[in-house]
Amino acid sequence: MSSLFNDFGRIDLYFESSSESNSKIEFSKLPEGISVDYPDWMKQPKGNGATLTIKEALTSWTDYSFTLRSSSDSSIKIDFLGPDIRTNNTKVRYPVVVSYKEIALNNDVINPNRVNVYHDKRYNNVIQLRKGEDVTVSFKIKGRFPHFDDFSKPPVFSFTTFIIVLLFSLAFGSSIGNTYSWKSNSKKSNSRKSYYDFLRIFAIFFVIYNHSAGFHLYLGYKSVGVEEFLHISLSVFDKIAVPLFFMISGALLLGKTESIKTVLTKRVSRVVLVLVFFTLLTMYMRFLCYKEVYNTDTIIRGLLQGGLPDAFPYWFLYAYLGFLVVLPFLRKIAQHIESSDIILLFCLIFIFTTFLPTLNLAFAYFKIPYVGLQGNFSFMAGYFVNLTVFCTLTGYYFDKINIEKVTARCCLFLSLLIVAGILFADIATICEKNLNGKFTQNYMLCSFELLVIPIFVLVKKFFSSGKVPKFVQHLFITVGPLIFLVYLEDLPLRYLIYPNYLYTKFNIWQYPVIQSMLWCVISIIVSGSFAYFLRKSSFVRKYL
Repeated sequence: MSSLFNDFGRIDLYFESSSESNSKIEFSKLPEGISVDYPDWMKQPKGNGATLTIKEALTSWTDYSFTLRSSSDSSIKIDFLGPDIRTNNTKVRYPVVVSYKEIALNNDVINPNRVNVYHDKRYNNVIQLRKGEDVTVSFKIKGRFPHFDDFSKPPVFSFTTFIIVLLFSLAFGSSIGNTYSWKSNSKKSNSRKSYYDFLRIFAIFFVIYNHSAGFHLYLGYKSVGVEEFLHISLSVFDKIAVPLFFMISGALLLGKTESIKTVLTKRVSRVVLVLVFFTLLTMYMRFLCYKEVYNTDTIIRGLLQGGLPDAFPYWFLYAYLGFLVVLPFLRKIAQHIESSDIILLFCLIFIFTTFLPTLNLAFAYFKIPYVGLQGNFSFMAGYFVNLTVFCTLTGYYFDKINIEKVTARCCLFLSLLIVAGILFADIATICEKNLNGKFTQNYMLCSFELLVIPIFVLVKKFFSSGKVPKFVQHLFITVGPLIFLVYLEDLPLRYLIYPNYLYTKFNIWQYPVIQSMLWCVISIIVSGSFAYFLRKSSFVRKYL
């Protein structure tokens, strides 16, 4: 194998059924750059399958099309996938990712969206062909990684450049992003609630994991066994990370007194600057790494419409901006909120987020006549309300409760509630797969309220018990204020370490969950260390 990062894709075509034995697929109008092969391992009684290899997929979107016909009436499955890349003659495939979009049959678009695939995670479609009928397949393809002639060749984006950019971005992000200050107040540090910082670290770990291969592992499953079920459960649990951040924000901000002007100038403006800066930084790093160029119109539209595809992790900042905009109103609500209000709010979220969407799924699963719940009561439509209203208000309320009244029996009940919430989302996700033929994230958050409140309360209870050593609390208090920067720096950091070290130096891709968790630790340590030492710099403290 000449390279780990060859920019090419592959399309496999199989006979699912045919009216004649030993049927064959014939191709015409094959463009330059696509080759066809009829491997022995695709031969079967129904017919001989074929493999198309796309030899050149550039870092910009490239149009391809080809025409096929079958020698019999048949049903053909088309798989869009990535290359079969292995090293040292092992059976382990590296998940080299390529992207397809605007897939069409005879100019009829069957999927306009971008799909990211690799060899073991494919996008497929089944087409029906009559004997001798021509069908034209068209699509756009884009390679996700640069072409390296060998593993030892360094990327265009050098390590020195990376360090300079990382230092500058950390300094910039820390000086204007979030409410953290370079100059720490010792009295304020002593009064910090360490469980806030533990929750931040806990949540950022799963935010980073959510952007890694381990989280998406379940999407490629064809069936569900014990291992697959555990992976789905981990992905469901992972989804509580963002709601936890909003609960922390509610606990910290809803009790403050600030004018609308202060909110806009002190908080909203800073987040907007951080959002613009790190989005542009991501675009710049993609240019340095992959020579990928974005025009001004694409960048402006991307920023206004909720982020560019290659900077998708920053969607959180848009949601957080929405929270800051309604912060003055939520503070007025929080001043008068009572336990009965929280119960009512929980019940409403449960009905519209958990009960109605899954009821609609059950109707479809058991083939009960459609009653129109999905269009009006889909829980995804209310995700913004779930975060900015439910999570922030419950975070504020449960932060104020007398934790001593939470008994051991109550803790057991909360623990069982977490298990029930995970199982509920697992079952809904699996049922949807059995119904539609593939896994999605649609029901991963359908029971988030059953998880996020118990975790918040249990963590607060544990840290209030006096069982956490002082040095451990101090460690959390030290790392906690750096978490926002870890989140901002994770994406730029991936561009250097992911393709050049985790792919080539560590043979752990056969264990994507371990690989992803290892990356979470690396990202937190590297970005957190840079931020920590910058805080100690007298120059940064003086001028930033």
